[in-house]
Amino acid sequence: MLTSDFAIKPAVRYRPILGLGSVLLGLCLAASPAAGQLAADGNLRLFQNDLGGAAEAGDGFGGALAVGDFDGDGRLDVAIGAPGEQVGSAVEAGTVFVRYGSADGLGSGDSAVFDQGLSGLLDDAETGDRFGEALAAGNFNGDVYTDLAIGVPGETFGAADGAGAVHVLYGGAGGLSTNGDQVWQQNSTGIEDLAERDDGFGSALAVGNFDDDAYDDLVIGVPGEDVVFTLDAGAVAVLFGSAGGIAAVDDVLLTNDPQVGDRFGAALAVGERSGDGVDDLMVGVPGDDSTSGSIDTGIVRIAFSFPGRSFAFVSGFGTSEADSAVGAALTACDVDADDVSDILAGAPDRGDEDTGALLVFDEQSGGIQNLNQSTPGALETAEPFDRFALAVACGDFNGDGFDDAAVGVPLENLDDDAPDPLLDTGIVQVFAGSADGLTTVDDQVWSLSSPGIGFGSADGDRFGAALAVGDMDGDGGDDLVIGVPGANISGQAGAGLVQVIFRSTDFADGFESGDTAAWSATVM
Repeated sequence: MLTSDFAIKPAVRYRPILGLGSVLLGLCLAASPAAGQLAADGNLRLFQNDLGGAAEAGDGFGGALAVGDFDGDGRLDVAIGAPGEQVGSAVEAGTVFVRYGSADGLGSGDSAVFDQGLSGLLDDAETGDRFGEALAAGNFNGDVYTDLAIGVPGETFGAADGAGAVHVLYGGAGGLSTNGDQVWQQNSTGIEDLAERDDGFGSALAVGNFDDDAYDDLVIGVPGEDVVFTLDAGAVAVLFGSAGGIAAVDDVLLTNDPQVGDRFGAALAVGERSGDGVDDLMVGVPGDDSTSGSIDTGIVRIAFSFPGRSFAFVSGFGTSEADSAVGAALTACDVDADDVSDILAGAPDRGDEDTGALLVFDEQSGGIQNLNQSTPGALETAEPFDRFALAVACGDFNGDGFDDAAVGVPLENLDDDAPDPLLDTGIVQVFAGSADGLTTVDDQVWSLSSPGIGFGSADGDRFGAALAVGDMDGDGGDDLVIGVPGANISGQAGAGLVQVIFRSTDFADGFESGDTAAWSATVM
């Protein structure tokens, strides 16, 4: 099962906002922060009502996230997908919200709303499009503004339901704009293959510079692609940037040794693995079967980029344990500070009853670190169906030069031993990097019930279903942006919210613990 396959469970509790009468449901999970770790002080939340929308049941606001400087003012902005948003009469057409950073931080910046019903945006909003289910930020035309790629994996072309598409919006002094909007799909001129039913083109996105020029390139996952009559084998398309933006010149279509249900391209990551200073590509294949015959073990395939816009698969890693789904989530960063990207792969189905694990592959040593909630010293406990590592992101949250890992566990239950436990409320665990890889020393656990967060967890929140990292307050330290797409807002189940947690030394905004209610004040 992919990270986008969750069913949104109706929340069974009404939860007011503003914190008035809210009860801290669940355990107090956040450990006291060590110097430089993430801390609840100054945290803020974003809702659709803050950004020009309205919280409605099933919107899934926070289901996808991307961070970039879309208006070129030197402050990071955040794009937030709400793929379940209804547009006009089109159910689950999807919407993307953007909050621009300001001198006062994200809490008071300008906002923008994009959907396929917007004048000037190509294509039309249609039922089941799920515009915004995947997001990726990059500079595709080499100017001073970040651009945004938006996955629309449910887009239909003719009889090809769910063929999928990707929009590219370009940044400018006023932020993202519909001017120059592009729509890419497999029927586009110059693009390899054809748009077919349930391809899911745009289900996953990533950005890298594979040809070492002045422009970022766009990687598009097509996990439902049938390859040589092999159903759902999956494929990955690479489109290259240019002075005019993304173009279909020399585009590349990558496939795996196809097996039924591989879903090659379900997750993507970019990092530098070959030592040549040019980005390489990692592809998650969560449905891959091992050579020993175990089913759905999953694997991560590693492709080096070469001059001439070519790629070659050089290695891969996974497990022989059946039903692990290695590669369902994926990122690359340097957790041991050896100047070579380590690969962090979610294996959410690994272990008895899908407790889940995170595999960390270090090319230098050739070793694979297996991290889970049963790892000695880790806070929390591995429990059935937690599906640990359904999302993963990296940042240096403590400023020590080692990348740290934020691991989403959106199906975690809280208060399991209570008469009325909280189901699928979700947590995020943060593990520090070190010379020996990720460590459980001073690890942290965050939820909407963590001390200082103060919103209160509820059934079906799915806290941690999406993650993004960036210096959101402009003080030079990495902060964590957390999608909570199942959150119940004023009785609207699955409306969703976004929680931002800053590094404990990062308070350029001047926000202090206790100010969180102010960010809910516009939501009534």
